[in-house]
Amino acid sequence: MRQPYLIIARVKRAHGVRGEVYADILTDDEERFYPGLQVFLFSHERIENQQPSGVLTIEQVRYGPSGLLLFFEECGSREDAAQYSGLYLAVRREDALPLRDESEFYVGELLGASVFDDVRGFLGVIASVDTVGSSTVVAVRDPGKRDIYIPFREIYFRHIDIDADRIDVTLPSDLYGLYRVEDNEKET
Repeated sequence: MRQPYLIIARVKRAHGVRGEVYADILTDDEERFYPGLQVFLFSHERIENQQPSGVLTIEQVRYGPSGLLLFFEECGSREDAAQYSGLYLAVRREDALPLRDESEFYVGELLGASVFDDVRGFLGVIASVDTVGSSTVVAVRDPGKRDIYIPFREIYFRHIDIDADRIDVTLPSDLYGLYRVEDNEKET
């Protein structure tokens, strides 16, 4: 389902004494971050409800050894910045950069989508999209079970339907088995 807000980053942690934050970029376009941009705050639980918990204005953008560093007009200290750790930053859909064609989507639109494996059926919903080194990894969560971490590669992701909030994947048994036990391998 097309949401009114698009997630573009997740705040990792506070940095320094002035109130900067390190953030994971969840968009292909690093130019998306610029002084004056208003970003809306979402907690992990509130992404699906699309109810922002606040708004911040980017004052400065730079890159440090651990990635993107943002300084917000509303932050004056490390303590101010620390309260945003773990929150997602979003922009209004109408303020987003346009997609080039119908097959493209915004990475943040994956959050909350249901994931189905062609053999195992429903695996869970996408809880996060993270950058690990030079790779992107998608965390699939089903309450009461271990999360499954899937490299965001075409070989695993067969079909992504943003409008239906559905993603079809093909997971090899050894990747699935890292996180969950196959039904035929469960001990009785």
